Amino acid sequence: MNVSSPFVIAPPAPEYRFRIEFWAIVGCVVLFVALIELVRRNRLKERYSFLWFLTSIVLLVFTLKRSWLEDLAGFVGVYYPPTALFLLLVFFMLLILIHYSTVISRLLDEKQAIVQNLGLMDARTRALEEKIRALEGSRPSGPNPG
Repeated sequence: MNVSSPFVIAPPAPEYRFRIEFWAIVGCVVLFVALIELVRRNRLKERYSFLWFLTSIVLLVFTLKRSWLEDLAGFVGVYYPPTALFLLLVFFMLLILIHYSTVISRLLDEKQAIVQNLGLMDARTRALEEKIRALEGSRPSGPNPG
């Protein structure tokens, strides 16, 4: 006989939930420490590290505050809260990629301007060298008074 009760007792949290949270916390802390070390060794500029630090902090907060993660999962329409954490990570990775794309675009524009200026300077230098050769060719040869 199948009797359904209006009161559903929630099952205990499975063991894998702890493992997921543990590894997410470890990953966030490792990322944060690695970022600090990269900035300290001047391998990553401070202005480019901001989004990375923000990403690691937000992921750590949502990992530690499981209720916030569950609210985010409900808002997004995801059944499994760690999936919402993954979606959050993807969102921040997209922000970082867009940021770097704008930086690369600006650097390419600057490089193009520098190459054009270098070409103009090279043309001017060659023209001056031609004038100098022409002047030296028209100078009478002979003993130098002095």
